[in-house]
Amino acid sequence: MDRIAPRDGLPLLIALAAAQIVGWGSLGFPSVLAPGMAPALGMDLTGLFAGPSAMFVAMAFASPVLAPAFRRFGAGRVMTAGATVMALAMAALGLAAGPVSYFLCWIALGCGGAASLTTAAHIALSQLRGSQAKAGIATLMVMTGLSGSLFWPITGWLGAQFGWRSTCFVLAGLIASLCVPIYAWMAAPTRQAADRQDTAAPAGERPSRGVFVLMTAGIALNSCVSFGFGAVGIQLFSSLGLPSAQAIALASAMGVIQVAARALDLAFGGRLDAAALCRLATAAVVAAMAMLALFGAGAAMLTAFALVYGMASGLLAVTRSTLPLLYYDKAAFTTAMSRIALPLNILIAAAPPAFAGLLVQAGATGVLATSALFAGLALIALLLLPAPPVGTR
Repeated sequence: MDRIAPRDGLPLLIALAAAQIVGWGSLGFPSVLAPGMAPALGMDLTGLFAGPSAMFVAMAFASPVLAPAFRRFGAGRVMTAGATVMALAMAALGLAAGPVSYFLCWIALGCGGAASLTTAAHIALSQLRGSQAKAGIATLMVMTGLSGSLFWPITGWLGAQFGWRSTCFVLAGLIASLCVPIYAWMAAPTRQAADRQDTAAPAGERPSRGVFVLMTAGIALNSCVSFGFGAVGIQLFSSLGLPSAQAIALASAMGVIQVAARALDLAFGGRLDAAALCRLATAAVVAAMAMLALFGAGAAMLTAFALVYGMASGLLAVTRSTLPLLYYDKAAFTTAMSRIALPLNILIAAAPPAFAGLLVQAGATGVLATSALFAGLALIALLLLPAPPVGTR
């Protein structure tokens, strides 16, 4: 396992998926352990959950800064360094004594995550596979979509048995013992691919700034809806009259549908390019939000909403990375993804508290109407995108 090549698809994807599942799964522990953490840190739950938001803000500002490093050293080396920072920050989080050290650890996790999580993984696939990276990205999204489902029970059990601080140490050990070696294994081939990119791509092939702005608007606005609605979905369903157990079950079902949609895209996505798929899924989000807002929350309507929105949001999770592949060669893809990550992660950080406040102030109808508006604006931006270069379709 000392060498990997672009043709080694299955070993690459299995290893990369395992590392991404551990990385993202580790970051979800406050969702399970927050009640025990808050009093120990002298914080309330609202402040505690602001930690992951600080992480996404740190990711947003770190991502563009890292673009030259991805190009110069290859994704593998940058991801190895990022995972090392994450492991150290997770261990430090287990030692946090109050709000200041708690937030500093989350900021460090954000910097490490910018170098080693989703955007970095997609850059690695792009460096190794170029325009053929779409299938690999879709496969990776299917696998990593289960990170929360896998890690929530694990962290819950660890927290109940050993406490949240020891859980942080175990998670740090997992990152250090699994993620770091996998990314180090990828260092040589991604460095070689990055070196080849320096001379391979003609300078005149990169899209205009207008294409970048429209693409970023479509991706970021859709992500704002996905992460905002995901944060308040259970509470929104409860406000529509569902008992708590049914609201949780419906939200969980949507998560399974999202993963299934990613799998369907992997199987049949070649029939539509990423731009057409993104437009179709965005239109479905608008329709789902409008449908639930206008026609109420009967059993049939909620089932239809879960199916339509779950499928659409699952497909949009894949097209966040496959859409730029239509317009950028693999050399420019690194810079494009790093630049898109700035507004994307800021909106991801802001969406959960903003949607929670909106639910309190304007109720379910306000959340649904705002989601439809944002998705509608995203659809307009995507419709204004010019056709991608013929060779990439």
